[in-house]
Amino acid sequence: MKKIDYSGAMAFALERHGQQDHGCLKIEDHLKDVAENVKKHYDPNVNYCPLEIVVAAAWLHDVVEDTTTTEEEINQLFGLSVGTIVHYLTDKEGKNRMERHLHTYHLIRRSTDATLIKLCDRRHNQARSIEHGERWMSMYLKEYIYFKFALWEPNEFVELWEELDQQYEEMNRKMSW
Repeated sequence: MKKIDYSGAMAFALERHGQQDHGCLKIEDHLKDVAENVKKHYDPNVNYCPLEIVVAAAWLHDVVEDTTTTEEEINQLFGLSVGTIVHYLTDKEGKNRMERHLHTYHLIRRSTDATLIKLCDRRHNQARSIEHGERWMSMYLKEYIYFKFALWEPNEFVELWEELDQQYEEMNRKMSW
């Protein structure tokens, strides 16, 4: 198996994303937060791939969706394990956001590694929206029930789900004024 150095994935992702914004922050802030939370919540009893592969995929989770990078490039540069996780996480075609999610979430659910990254991605998006009062907060609030229905599994990433649930409650309180 190809040894993955996730610092190479980090450098590649940052170069490809360039100066993109992610909400009110830079994409680098988002990707770093997702990768750090993957390290924090990674569970060798639940996750399939080694931590280095999952962290590499965390750095690359938006690169196909948001840049001209192809899945083939990811497979060639970082191996099939990273490429498969990124493939699962990349939004599929659909007429709207809900339809794209319906075409994507069942793939994410195939992999505990992709699920962990998606949960960390959502955790950061919700936290950023709460902290900065972003307009996306109402969207994340509306989506949370079907997001959880699609990705929750008993005894997986319990602390992370608790944090997401707390964010959901906080978004509910903020949106009810």
